[in-house]
Amino acid sequence: MSTKHRIAATAAVGVAGVGLLAVRAWSVFRSVPRYAQYWRDRADADGDLLYIALGDSTGQAVGAARPELGYVSRLAHDLAARTGRTVRVVNLSVSGARVSDLLTSQLPALQALLERTPEPALVTVSIGANDVGRIEPDEFRPLVRRFVDALPPGSRVADVPAFRDRRRGSSRDLAAVIREVVGARPDLVVVELHAVTQRLGLRDYGGDFFHPSARGYDRYYRAFAGERPDDSASW
Repeated sequence: MSTKHRIAATAAVGVAGVGLLAVRAWSVFRSVPRYAQYWRDRADADGDLLYIALGDSTGQAVGAARPELGYVSRLAHDLAARTGRTVRVVNLSVSGARVSDLLTSQLPALQALLERTPEPALVTVSIGANDVGRIEPDEFRPLVRRFVDALPPGSRVADVPAFRDRRRGSSRDLAAVIREVVGARPDLVVVELHAVTQRLGLRDYGGDFFHPSARGYDRYYRAFAGERPDDSASW
């Protein structure tokens, strides 16, 4: 094969690879409304116990092949298995949500649910990833404090997953703010998501190489469940 033909073949492979990545990313994007409908349907189902989830697209399990493979569904399954009772899951999380969005839409919905069920069996929060690079820690702190103050005792609140960023308002900075604010309430549980997402491999990402895959969501699930191996890099 001539040099010219080798260059052409390499270029063709590169174009095909880019095309495949684009298709995979588009598939993840198209799943967003379908996953949201899945959670709306689950919220309509009855259950003896109530589990309320707040947050962003990770609460929806965007990036996994099915929403059942995300951490919310797995925690609900664990709760049902542990108690022998049925669980109603109301997933208030929204793809793309920032902390300000949680305050304006998800928090009022949470408060309405708490009026009817003051002691839900489980409340989880994963928010802040979409705030990275968009807000300074000092601006972020009062927003976090507002939603944390409204959470019922026993709620599990994750810090921000790790991104390889060096900006002000980085994932490390915002994760530290959440740990600080949540840690000031001893009746809440800090979920150290940043620590267990610092070394993600290719298989830990979904088709868009941004959201977690089912394998990546296993890290989220284990962190929320309180499981963490001695060496998180080996997960």
